[in-house]
Amino acid sequence: MAIALYIIAGFALFVILWLANKAIQSAVVGEKIHPVFQRVFPAVEFLLWFLYLLWALRGVFRHYHFYDILMYAVIISIIIGIGWFVVRDFIAGIVLKSEMPFQINQHISLPKTAGKLKKLGYRSLEIETDDGKLMKIPYSSLTGEIITCQPAPDRLKRYETTVTIESSAGKEDACDMIAKKIMLLPWTIPVKKPTVEPLDNENEPGERYLVKYFAVNSRHAARISQHIKEYFKKIDDKK
Repeated sequence: MAIALYIIAGFALFVILWLANKAIQSAVVGEKIHPVFQRVFPAVEFLLWFLYLLWALRGVFRHYHFYDILMYAVIISIIIGIGWFVVRDFIAGIVLKSEMPFQINQHISLPKTAGKLKKLGYRSLEIETDDGKLMKIPYSSLTGEIITCQPAPDRLKRYETTVTIESSAGKEDACDMIAKKIMLLPWTIPVKKPTVEPLDNENEPGERYLVKYFAVNSRHAARISQHIKEYFKKIDDKK
């Protein structure tokens, strides 16, 4: 009978905390309460579950001779668990930052998101996604994942090339088409968009465009230039 009471109490506590969590989330979204309540709630929830666990264990096992040992074991296990939860992100951050060349304002691609690196904390990194959202990602969640780091914008070099297109489309549409093609190439750095400007024809059959783009090194720049020249030449040859 006593065990059933503790089970019912645990289920009731679960329902109350679940409803409270939903209510706090709705209130924060509706700006009825300060967001600090949402950040504090997990700590309150943990404390209530911890007190419930001690109360339930005391009610079930207090008559047994190993009760004190059990209580000490539970408390020590919880302390170790909390410590590992805090320390694991710190340790994973040290390992990750020693292996990856992270730099502020560089573009990084993670398994589930991508964006500009804004902050390297002790337990997490903060990135700004392409739609302007700020995300904090614990270092431990990135262990063993594939991470792609683009160089910071101030380390990129600008290169130039010319492209000739025999197209009936307007110059503005042709500029957009060239810029989009460059952005799709694997050697292009997406943090800085290329610029395309029309040039004088100089008695050539097609329209000439000056393309300015950014690359990590001259080898990547040469590949970009060669690829877009060959790509638009093939299009012209098919006409």
